[in-house]
Amino acid sequence: MKRKKETSSGRKKAILLTLLIFALTFISLIINNQIREILPSKEFMPFISIEVVFNEGASFGILGSYPNLVLILSLLIVAGLTFYLFYLIFHESSKNTSLVNIISLCLMISGGLSNLIERIIYGNVVDYFRIGAWPNFNIADSLISIGVALLIFSVIKEEKGMKKNR
Repeated sequence: MKRKKETSSGRKKAILLTLLIFALTFISLIINNQIREILPSKEFMPFISIEVVFNEGASFGILGSYPNLVLILSLLIVAGLTFYLFYLIFHESSKNTSLVNIISLCLMISGGLSNLIERIIYGNVVDYFRIGAWPNFNIADSLISIGVALLIFSVIKEEKGMKKNR
């Protein structure tokens, strides 16, 4: 009976996390679509502005000359992260996975999925936030970056905890 309860709990987590991923992806796509339609350029402060750029490449325009390769790589990365997330939810040996790791994967999947959908529909992603000399980025890029930062933070924290227990 205990096994059935654990599976049910895992399914509930998977459903909630899937809803979170779709909600974040949907919000990002709505905002990006509005930016595409309006195409504003506005400076808020000397170093923060909205400046629309259509990016066919990956981060920082890398591989911009190869949009099909970027599309395929994006699809593979989003699929891989999604499979890994569900592995962590359902596989017995990963029951002790931290919530921070799960949330970080959700953020990365949401951002990646949003950019992937945009690439499929438009052939590019719209990047619009500009801070100083940093390349333009969008909400999906922010989700990915926050997810990566959380994951790095979590791994470092776990490593420190393991060293203390030795």
